[in-house]
Formats: sequence, structure tokens, C-alpha cells
Amino acid sequence: MILFSGCMETAETPLSAVSDTKENRSVIYPVPACYGESEQVTAVIGGQKLPVIRCHEEYDYCSFAFRGTITLTIDAGEEVKSVSISPLAKEIPFEKNGRTVAITMTQPEYLIVKINNKREIVIAADPLEENVPAPSGEGIWNVAALGADGTAQTSATAVIQQAINAASAAEGGTVYIPAGVYSIGNLELKSNVHLYLEAGAVLRADRPDEFKLFATYQHSSGTTFSTTYVLYTEPGCENITIDGRGTIDCLGFQYFQQKSWYNAAFIPNRCDNLKLDGIIIRDTGFWGTVITYCRDVSVTNTKHFNKTHTIGGNDCMDIVGSQNVLVRRTIGLSRDDPYSIKTYVTHSMFEGIGRAAENIVFEDCFAWTRCAAFKLGWGINMGMSDIVFRDCYAYSCNIGLGVTHFGGSAPIRNVTFENIDIESFMLADSRWLLAAISTYNPNAKRTEWGSVSDLTFRNINVRGQWNTANLLSGYDKYTRISNVHFSGITLLGKSCSALEEMDVKINEFTENVTVSADS
Repeated sequence: MILFSGCMETAETPLSAVSDTKENRSVIYPVPACYGESEQVTAVIGGQKLPVIRCHEEYDYCSFAFRGTITLTIDAGEEVKSVSISPLAKEIPFEKNGRTVAITMTQPEYLIVKINNKREIVIAADPLEENVPAPSGEGIWNVAALGADGTAQTSATAVIQQAINAASAAEGGTVYIPAGVYSIGNLELKSNVHLYLEAGAVLRADRPDEFKLFATYQHSSGTTFSTTYVLYTEPGCENITIDGRGTIDCLGFQYFQQKSWYNAAFIPNRCDNLKLDGIIIRDTGFWGTVITYCRDVSVTNTKHFNKTHTIGGNDCMDIVGSQNVLVRRTIGLSRDDPYSIKTYVTHSMFEGIGRAAENIVFEDCFAWTRCAAFKLGWGINMGMSDIVFRDCYAYSCNIGLGVTHFGGSAPIRNVTFENIDIESFMLADSRWLLAAISTYNPNAKRTEWGSVSDLTFRNINVRGQWNTANLLSGYDKYTRISNVHFSGITLLGKSCSALEEMDVKINEFTENVTVSADS
């Protein structure tokens, strides 16, 4: 049974278009048959059409890869009166002329373009792919060749799962998803499997009768939802890679509305040596990619395109009780926290006993959200230490930087936010900083919450006006926030050398706070 229709029965996904010279090369990805193009703008690169895909009501997006220097020209269909290209800190050069905007790019970037009062356009410019697997040959399980329907008219779940099982049983292999739209339920990844999604390939989660419901989750409103995952791993597996330039489409909003399901994109559980690169993840209905109790993880060049206003809980990337994790060069758009770290001893959604969160780096990540752009907390049942958010950008958010010790008793130590640029805020209670210790339980014992120490905030630039005082707030004399260091803080164009200038309020349970205007 297909719950959500939308693919054109006779449409074929076109091949990628390539423009090539000695110095410059661009690859334009095709539009999958289940998506339509934007009605508000068109775009070209090197004389070739660049499809702009209609996504959510808040924004459209386009995706391609290149090396060298390219000019991307957007035709707005009307006179261009105003243009902004974010991250503003990158100062991407552009020229406007009549109804067009020409953007010059010298390296791959993830950008958000705002023209007049039109929806934002997300530019997802990737580096050229490397080490692309062959579509056939020894160690390759091409799901189309094995009989998977790439037109989404019949289920492809069984064929793809059989390919995954066979590749794992062979102690390693590539499951190749060629361009096309594949109608699926749950898929379980196993050790030593490389899942490759070719540009134009979509794993579309529109088979609810083929989904296993894993747990229930009670929302703060009191509503209970069933949870399921499009992709997950066999617990205790190792050596899994998901890459390519294809898409995982969770259809999360539809499941949320029509079935009261929370539909996550990918939940690896106790997986060591995990790699994600290059894919698009669309419309998660709950926490999107949840790296759970894993070690040695690399996430690069991923694009997370969720609704930014409508559905809560749709985090892009959650690191839960994992160690040695690098998240680099990604973009996350969601209503809830795009980039977050949590720990639990146990959780109904995850099998096994939790771990501490250690040695985690977010680098060159770009956020747009109504919640916290970059955050750790809201679940601190195991320790957190050696956490870094570096060279990151927030297009718009409600909280810029969050260290929220709510829901647990373990300590948070050695956290650094450096080279962060926050452009604007939304909602009445917005703030650029929230570092606080609290508890859900008003009758809690002292052992039910923990301390925060050794926080560094370095080279933070806040361009927009927040609405609520920023906080450094310990809980009591036993659970304090201590050893907090600010340097190079610039707010609304002014360099700050005191807490008052940063609009930061501290309470009696916060100690050893230093502020320096120098970085």
C-alpha cells in the first residue's frame, strides 16, 4: 500500500548534466520524478539549466557539484530590489541586474539566498564525488538490476533489504541505488555494507504497511506518538557507509498528520566506523539522523531539509552517547534543534545501555531553526566532555548557543564554541546564549542534576537583535556552572569586554567567569 502518492507514473529521472573545461567542472543533479520545480525562480550554471526544486513552504533548493570557479545566475522573474546571501560572514560576491542575480563561487558552499520577498533558495554546492563505485561488477549489488522498481509503483523494500543482507554476508559490498524513486518501508543496515545513492535516486518512505513501530514517545503536550525509522542498523555492527548524491525522503509531516507517527531518517545503534557523505535527508518527522552509542563517526557534506516552522521534534542531527564524532560541512534546516548532543542511560527508542558523549566536533555547519542552532543537553544521564562547535553559522534561530543541563545528573565538561556567526533571531524569548542547569522534577533530589564546567566562547559574532537576557545559571551550591571564558565577543557590531555589554546575567551559583575583548 502506498500511503502518499506523488510520483509521475511514466516519468524517468534524467541523467546528471556535466559542464567541463580544464580548470572548471560542474555536475548538475537531475530532478527526481517525485519532485516538482520551483515556480518562483529559475537558475543556470555555465549556460545549463540548474533545476530549483520546490521543497517546503519556507524554501526551495538546488543541488550540484563543481570545482574551480562558477557563476550561478538566478532569474527571479521580477526586478531584483533586495538580495542577501548567507552565511553573511563568507561575503559571497554577487551582482544584480534587472531580474537576475549572478553569484560567483570559487569553492563548494551551502548558501541561503533571499531575493525580494520570495521564499529562500538553498544552494547546495558540493565538491565533486570521489571514489564513485561502478554500477555493476564484483561486490556490487545494483538494486535495479535485481528487480527493484525505480518508478515507485511497487515496493522496493524486499529487494533492497535482500541486497543489504547479501553484501553483509559476503563480508563487504556495495548496495548501489541508481537514479529513480524507490518506494520503501524500514531498511536495516548491517556490517560492512556500503549503501550508495546515485544522484537522482530517492529512497521514499511511503510504505507504512512495511514499517515496524519501534517505540512510543510522549510529547510534552501529552500526546503519545509511535516512532519508526526509515534506516537503522543491526545493533553492534561496524563499517557502514552511506554516501552519494541521492535523497532519503521520510515524508515525516504526512506521517505526523495522518498516523501520529514520528518518522526518523537514520538511527545507527552501537555502530563503530560509520560514514555518511553527500546525501540529502528530507522531511524527518522526529529526530532525523541520530548517532546512537556509536564510535568513530564521520558525517560530511550532508543536507538536511526539514520544515522550519510547522512540526516540532524534527532535529536534523542528534549525537546520542557517542564518541569520536566529526560532523563537517553540513546544512540543517528544521523547526527543532538542527545540531544537538544528548546522553541517556536507557531510552525507549534505543537498544542497550548508553554511553558518555566524548570528543565530538561540529565544524562548518549552517543552521536555520525556530529553536537552538547549536546545543547540548536536554538529556544528560551520562557524561559529556570535549565538545567543539567551530566555524559554524546560524541564518535564523531562537537560541544561538545552548548548554542546557536539563534531564539528568551527569557532568558537562570542556565545551568550546568558537568562530560562530549568528545572523538573526525569531520569537519573543530569543537569546544568543543559554547556559543553565535545571530539572524537570520540582521535587527532585540533589543527585538528579549535575554540574557544568570549563566553557569557552571565542570569536562569537551576533548580528541580529535578541529579545531576552542571556543566561549563565547554576542550580544550587552543589551543582554550579564554573570556569567560563569569553573572548572576542562582538554583538551588533560592538566588541564586548564585560558581561553587561554582552547582556549576560549570572546567578550566585555561577563562578569564575572571565571576559576579554581579544580573541
